[in-house]
Amino acid sequence: MQKWLAVWLLIGCWALAWAQNAPKAPTLPENVAKPEHDQITQVINLLSKGEFDEAEKLIKPIAIPSTIRIYGSWATIPIELRETFRQAATEAVQNWNRALEGNPRLEWTDDERAADVQIVFEEDVAEITAGQFRLMYGRAKLMLPPNQSDRRRVRARIATYIPYTEMPQSPKAVAHLVGQAIGAYLGLGESQKDTELMGPVWNSEDLPTAPTAEEVERARTLNRVRLTLVDYATNRTRVYMPKPKIKIEPMEYDFGEITQGAVVKHTFIIKNEGDAPLEIAARPSCGCVTPYFDKVIEPGKEGKIEAELRSAGFRGAQVKTIQVTSNDPDYPSLTLRLTANIRTAIEVRPSEQIPITLKTDGPTVQEVEIVSTTDEPLEIAEVRVNVPFATAEAQKIDAKRTKVIITINQDAPPGRQTILATARTNSTAQPQVNIALNYEKGIVVTPTTVFFGAINSATPLPIERVVTVSRGDKGFQVKKFEVDDPNIEVKHEATQDGKQHRFILRYRGGWQSGAVRKNLIIETDDPQQPTLRVSIMANVLSASLQ
Repeated sequence: MQKWLAVWLLIGCWALAWAQNAPKAPTLPENVAKPEHDQITQVINLLSKGEFDEAEKLIKPIAIPSTIRIYGSWATIPIELRETFRQAATEAVQNWNRALEGNPRLEWTDDERAADVQIVFEEDVAEITAGQFRLMYGRAKLMLPPNQSDRRRVRARIATYIPYTEMPQSPKAVAHLVGQAIGAYLGLGESQKDTELMGPVWNSEDLPTAPTAEEVERARTLNRVRLTLVDYATNRTRVYMPKPKIKIEPMEYDFGEITQGAVVKHTFIIKNEGDAPLEIAARPSCGCVTPYFDKVIEPGKEGKIEAELRSAGFRGAQVKTIQVTSNDPDYPSLTLRLTANIRTAIEVRPSEQIPITLKTDGPTVQEVEIVSTTDEPLEIAEVRVNVPFATAEAQKIDAKRTKVIITINQDAPPGRQTILATARTNSTAQPQVNIALNYEKGIVVTPTTVFFGAINSATPLPIERVVTVSRGDKGFQVKKFEVDDPNIEVKHEATQDGKQHRFILRYRGGWQSGAVRKNLIIETDDPQQPTLRVSIMANVLSASLQ
């Protein structure tokens, strides 16, 4: 035992001595583009572990060349703006060339494929973030090899018009945006300072079109970092990288059985076992979970993530997750799990969703029980239905059970429909209970509207759609069917018992451009539903819109 203890002590001393003697990893400047920051950090981590080949594959391809080639899509700019925009873009390139003093040098190229920076002018530039659509002045995207591109490059999309207006962007704004695209290529990230080139875009005469001295120094520092790391990878030099080390145990918590509507909490303990500050962020998979967490945890310290789960609207076995991202290069993303079995304070038996076939010769009655699953006695104040052809009545069975009788009159319309009965209760956890009766009566048509879609010259023909006409209680006959359009063929199929009929609609072409509105008319032997109508819709695009 003492022998092994001595061995481990020796290994620990060696590791400490190596950490003290190994060159310290170079420090990145502020406001580095995220793809650049992440890839360089990954390279440093690989070098710290002696994985030189992998580090070399990531660092060498992202080095800045001595000449940066820039392409502009001048032909996509309206002709009356073209020369002004071109001069503004040229000014942006000249400003960077003066600031960098030829190291590296920027020059224009007419070869879009060979360009390192592609400037593409579009009428509008839009993005969708979290489901929200918005117009932008422009957007530059840095793509790094080997995962995003075959070489280091930037594609910048610049709007010719100010977002949400018909006014063209000013020359200052164009020069600013082109300058930002070059800054992105050099690895600079967005800035919040109005005085910096990488700062926000405003159509103002004060908008900067040249990089500040601080931005130029950041670009040069970043380039020195790349060159240093290339040298370390080539010469097989391990580096010392102070880094955080995240540890969360356990990573799952079960709340057990809880009542619907309850708000429950659990605290996950996070340890930083590394030698650099640990920075974390937590994002839940559901709006029903809110994480409260320590954003920074110092080396050797503990932090926490307090997770709050709101169970309203859920039932049964539930699994919710929290995605924890951190600056630990070995474990940048971890997933915490919260589980619970949520029972309702009130149950509806046999179910809250009941399929039912209505009688045609009299009213249809459906009974359900509302039951309290807690110690609280049950009181039903009232029960309402959402249609005029149905009624609901509550009858108390005992302290915790009430029977609800729903009567659907004979005059209920045929087809498929949902009746919603709503009961008000004395439960604070579940003050309202909804019971849905999904009924079918007589002949049911699915769908009632057929959409052939947007049709253009490239749409493959024929286009087929199927309409199903069925009845659950007995068969029926189709006496006649037709479409009020010769461009649609209809084929009829029926089951042997006559309970289901299929109509296959086939469009082979012939419609003029514009909106199409037609009908499929079906005549049956049912005296209550002698005529069925199915709407047919399409939108035929003209050649100019294709």
